[in-house]
Amino acid sequence: MAVPAVADDPILEAARHVIMTRGPRRATLTEVARQAGVSRMTVYRRFESFDRLMSALLTQELAGILGDMPQPEGETARSRVVALVVAGTEAIADHPLVRRVLAVDPEYLTPLMVSRFGQTQRSAADLLAPLLAAGMASRGGDGSIRDADPAALALAGVVAVQSFIFAAPALSDRPEGPEVRRQLHPLINGLLRPLTDGDPS
Repeated sequence: MAVPAVADDPILEAARHVIMTRGPRRATLTEVARQAGVSRMTVYRRFESFDRLMSALLTQELAGILGDMPQPEGETARSRVVALVVAGTEAIADHPLVRRVLAVDPEYLTPLMVSRFGQTQRSAADLLAPLLAAGMASRGGDGSIRDADPAALALAGVVAVQSFIFAAPALSDRPEGPEVRRQLHPLINGLLRPLTDGDPS
């Protein structure tokens, strides 16, 4: 079953409006309910807490980004995956909701870096794993991606790129910020390229 877009869900749409206006720390279920035109109990029965509502909203918004990514072009599986990862990372880093939360309440997202993986991170890894496997010689691919456990390599990629997302506001204030962001392409390309003699395994 397709996941409804935020615009089709009045509670999530209201939550986005409240968070964009006030930030997650100052937002409440009561305010979201008022904005959505439903009772607070209706919101509470569905989400139980504002943290769960926030998680659902972020998952929905960012899943939309991942789902709408165009098929990347490239001569090899590695070039296609690198293009997809770079485009997806930039789209998430530039997403208005992500930028708003990072600007006013960055600590709200800290657990996603230090204590757990969110649904969006897991979904991104699940999306990448079969694309990586398709480039591994051991799995019948074109050999442009080093042989490894696809799930582990996909998660390593997610861990590598999320720092570019969380650091986006800080980079925007630095003169070298655009050049730093351009380093994401060679970073991911290096992570995925096959190992050669002398490389650490």
